[in-house]
Amino acid sequence: MDLPALIAAAGYPGTSVIPAASWLLSLLALKLTGTRRVSHVDDLIGDPASALFAGLAVLPKKSALTDYSYRLAHDHQQKFLAALDKKMISAGLATAGEAIFDLDFHAVMHWSHDPVLEKHYVPSRSQRARAVLTFFAQDTGTHNLVYANADISKATQNREAIAFCHHWKQVSGADPKMLIMDRLAEIVGAFCADALSSTVNLNRRTYSPVLRQSDLRAGTAIPCWQNRRLRFQFT
Repeated sequence: MDLPALIAAAGYPGTSVIPAASWLLSLLALKLTGTRRVSHVDDLIGDPASALFAGLAVLPKKSALTDYSYRLAHDHQQKFLAALDKKMISAGLATAGEAIFDLDFHAVMHWSHDPVLEKHYVPSRSQRARAVLTFFAQDTGTHNLVYANADISKATQNREAIAFCHHWKQVSGADPKMLIMDRLAEIVGAFCADALSSTVNLNRRTYSPVLRQSDLRAGTAIPCWQNRRLRFQFT
């Protein structure tokens, strides 16, 4: 996949001592070894295999990794995903032809006291709690993740599916053929889109009193999506 080229395309920062690839591989080493927090990197400081994986003599300490994380911006992640998806399509790891994706939101709970975070619904607890809301898109043909975002707020979560469509059109040159929503708005259904319209298919047995009692017009233009028509239907 030529990871150094992907990192360079994303513009990740590096230093004269530690290149950008080694910074990212150091953080990735923590994930691959099941280390839940950057502050626990001391458990791997003496591990030569982890350092070799990152191309270093020893992994950076927690203060250095934390400082590097704060230097990264959302633009870096977006550019990296765009470059990565193009590589995946060319390598056959993502099916550009069918372009059918499973979408899902996942709330990651925050366990500290009084965090400055919004409350989101956590299915495992059946309640709303302080959490980081994340979004994922998985290729149904290869089962590989092709998109992720952990910078979502209540104000932006309703546009995340459209943001993914824009991202996929940028990297593949075509709109997704079908989006399958797993837990969007806690309503079971599927989202189908073509060049002219978008249709939200909802299960008739789904408990959705708001939608059932709403006066949904046959087609509503979406200005932020080239005025495509949006409609709901129960299947």
